[in-house]
Amino acid sequence: MSSEGFENLELMGHAKNYLHHVGKLVAKYLPSKGTIIDFGSGDGVQTGFVGVNPDSLLCVESNLRMRAKLQKLKYTTASDLESSALKEFDAAYSINCLEHILDDRRVAKQIGSCLKHGSRFIIFVPALPILFSSMDQRVGHVRRYSRRSLKELLENSGYSIEKMKFVDSLGVLFTLLYKAIGNKSGEPSVWSIKTYDRIFFPFSRLLDLLLNQIIGKNLLVVALKK
Repeated sequence: MSSEGFENLELMGHAKNYLHHVGKLVAKYLPSKGTIIDFGSGDGVQTGFVGVNPDSLLCVESNLRMRAKLQKLKYTTASDLESSALKEFDAAYSINCLEHILDDRRVAKQIGSCLKHGSRFIIFVPALPILFSSMDQRVGHVRRYSRRSLKELLENSGYSIEKMKFVDSLGVLFTLLYKAIGNKSGEPSVWSIKTYDRIFFPFSRLLDLLLNQIIGKNLLVVALKK
């Protein structure tokens, strides 16, 4: 991850409503017992909002600086899945990570190789390629996903799709506005993040009840290892 990506993690720490909502969405599909992989844990802020018992969680994070932060929060860490001795986990999740990885299929297959048959892999990623902007470039996104591209990625990597839905429908409009008239450097501001999170995101959550199969700034997918 680039230095701009780290800065974005820190900025997103101001989006408490967003982080809490995403954490709840992911946690809903995780088992109450067993071992779980958090792939691409970053600085651990979003991990905290998912709320898995640290004793049950392996945080996989390639960046040394981020792993140090996770360890201070009492999480068990690994630089990659191959460095873990435990080979069969009961579930895995990844939040805003796969879009940074060039060979996302290799990673999806690797995570699947660490899961028990029938276990869930929950993925949360940026959606709609048309929304790709200078902000995506700045934080090191390789892509944004469509429903079709994410479905194909997972089905070709040994999963079946249990559930797929869009999240943050109102965010589509704001992202299009940013793309049209926003900062061309891609650098977001604390003010804009806090304003959207506190004023507009609660309305977006309500709209999602109607539009989650139609449109949204992000995609949530629950996949099952075949």
